[in-house]
Amino acid sequence: MRHGFVGVHTPAVLPQTLCLKFEHRGKKGRDMFVFETMGVAGGFETLSDTTSAIGFTAATIAPTTGNHAGKKAKAALISVETADIRFTLDGTTPTVTAGTAAGHLVPSDGEYEIKGSANVANFQCINAVASNGAVVKCTFFF
Repeated sequence: MRHGFVGVHTPAVLPQTLCLKFEHRGKKGRDMFVFETMGVAGGFETLSDTTSAIGFTAATIAPTTGNHAGKKAKAALISVETADIRFTLDGTTPTVTAGTAAGHLVPSDGEYEIKGSANVANFQCINAVASNGAVVKCTFFF
């Protein structure tokens, strides 16, 4: 197993902060990085049809039922599998590398944390190369 998440308790001053230690020993030469996400994990989805621009499912990031009903996701953790993606957060539609290559590149086996409910809502991604089939695993924090 190359990836591992370790939950860490935070001081009472930050009761809504979940600190995660993410260890990555991948081919990109990164050994480990640490990040902090506001909220608690409350939703998960897999984006697998990334041949055209796709965003998160509205009912997943702003649920109407369950423990997080009426709330918007404050952050998202994405991990990319199988192939590279390009993503945007401002409503611009990302494009494949052969086109205008709009958006930020995240390599296969890469991870990215998105902070802010507007950024989560505006997230869109696409395969970086038209023929690839990237898979994006997403965890949402409320």
